[in-house]
Amino acid sequence: MDAMDLDIVPTAPHYHPLDPHEIRLALLEPSPDDDGPLSVRLYPASIQSPPPYDAISYVWGHDTTDTVPILCDGMPVRITKNLHWALMRARKHRRTTTMATANPGPTSVAIVVWADALCINQRDNAERSAQVALMGRIYAGARTVLVCMGPNLSDGGGAHVASLLHDWEKARVLCATGREDEVDPNVFQDKQRWRALGALTGAPWFERVWVVQEVGLARDPRVLYGGGEYGLGGGGGDGTVGVAPGAAAEFSYRLMRQSIAWTCQRMLDFATSMGIRGLAIHHWWSDWSQLRVAVGVAQQPRHYQFLDLLDHGALLQCRDPRDRIYAFLGHPLAAAAGPIVPDYTKPKLRVFQETTVLLLRDSGVRTLSSVEHDVQTIEEDAPSWVVRWDVTPTLNNVWSSDSQLERAGAGISTGQSLELDGDYLQVGGVVVDSISSVFPVRLVPNQLQILFTSASANHWQDLVDFVSELEHDRATPFAYDAASKGAILAHTLCGQYLEIDLMRLYSEYISNQQRRSDGIAQIARLFYCRVESLCLGRAFVITSKGYYGLAPGICCPGDVCAVVQDGAVPLLLRPQSSDSGGGDGSAMSRRLVGEMYLHGFMEGHAASMVREGMLGQEVFRIR
Repeated sequence: MDAMDLDIVPTAPHYHPLDPHEIRLALLEPSPDDDGPLSVRLYPASIQSPPPYDAISYVWGHDTTDTVPILCDGMPVRITKNLHWALMRARKHRRTTTMATANPGPTSVAIVVWADALCINQRDNAERSAQVALMGRIYAGARTVLVCMGPNLSDGGGAHVASLLHDWEKARVLCATGREDEVDPNVFQDKQRWRALGALTGAPWFERVWVVQEVGLARDPRVLYGGGEYGLGGGGGDGTVGVAPGAAAEFSYRLMRQSIAWTCQRMLDFATSMGIRGLAIHHWWSDWSQLRVAVGVAQQPRHYQFLDLLDHGALLQCRDPRDRIYAFLGHPLAAAAGPIVPDYTKPKLRVFQETTVLLLRDSGVRTLSSVEHDVQTIEEDAPSWVVRWDVTPTLNNVWSSDSQLERAGAGISTGQSLELDGDYLQVGGVVVDSISSVFPVRLVPNQLQILFTSASANHWQDLVDFVSELEHDRATPFAYDAASKGAILAHTLCGQYLEIDLMRLYSEYISNQQRRSDGIAQIARLFYCRVESLCLGRAFVITSKGYYGLAPGICCPGDVCAVVQDGAVPLLLRPQSSDSGGGDGSAMSRRLVGEMYLHGFMEGHAASMVREGMLGQEVFRIR
């Protein structure tokens, strides 16, 4: 729940204290027409037996000074334009739906809704904390969750998307029943409608951290967008979508999401050209009643933990960084991780540290793969092993890459399991090597360019020139038996996942602008996307012994590449300059910079080197 500026929420006299099991609902008073002024009345209701209500899912907006006056309990207050639009559309939606079924007079319809900015006293941190703890039940118990996307983002937006979803669902049903010959070929030829869907996927709503819970728990999520309304339950018995009499076309939020996922999985180039975004987290965590989440290219089921949900949600937006935790507490996995109670009186870092401790107990050392830093946070006087969910320079974790083969710590047994000692974290492992050279990576999406530089260089090189320089460099050690440094670089940039010689074909594409076939262009885009998924926010590194790796963008020469007991991937540690260590028999303390990819050490090779006497085990003391 985002915190609003105090001037644009109802003043304190409108709010009376709530009992622990109460929520506050808003009654939208009847209006003679759809454009009539808004007047609301707030009243308490038991969360255990509330009256029927609609819960509103919307974006507060960046400009909270852009407000509209309404009446609340008979007194004038100002609310944001986004909330005003949402309430007006909710009133119109519910009234037209009710009129279609019961045919009441237009002035007799009163609508009950729940909207966070209006129904929670934003000035009262105690009430905010208590109500956020109930938000999972609020959205799960709503008659309908109304997803308010706002006005059209393209010409004909709502109408175009509505008709497209109708035709797409009809085509899907025909194909599923073996009637492909009856599919209208125009479904995929009307690019204006597909571009309208692409524009919708760029709506700010999809970037808001709270919406994953709001629709994930919903019984009946309907999207209100421009002139179009999509909602669950408007279809006929054959799975097609119907149109409610007297109302705009209704389509399922889930149908919209399924059409996006289907298009991105089966027609990625087409989806990209239409501006349709993949919206991965909205697909992976779409139904919070199921703990098995479909992931990966083949959509194979895999058990996830609460750590994964927080990690995937870290790229979404919110005003209050504590909401990066609190927004997901309605998921059943949150209870498995431990008792996390919303408390807006606690500072951000305390919330992050307490949550990290619970996750270390629930997910073990894998939690450390979620740790990321920037140049400021790595220097702060706070435990470096605490996950900073508001610091997200990378796109994906190394351990969640496509290969899913990582088991770097397999076979390492030091006798020191993961242990917390105040602000210090102790874990056994081995030091593989230290970083010698750092090459920041720069990605240029519109040109599919992958560029490299270094501290000694004053320019950026493309991948072709960088490979050539590596191949001709005889001074830098190279630790692999492979004859080609370029091949090892390619595997490193893709996180070990390389089905064919993608980099060679990519290099041909970059080098020969005059002869770029569609096939080569698709391969080049595939290689670029795989590199982007791992290299965004990371640097290519070479260690003192000549190992290749990907490390956090803030890495420095001298940082230590380590493999810890039970670790999925290697970690990058930084010795603390103020701590020489060992004087009293204790281990040197280190800072955790983040996870890394180290080619050749992702599947237990470190343990083999320990057995051969090439590496020694130790206990890392991390602060």
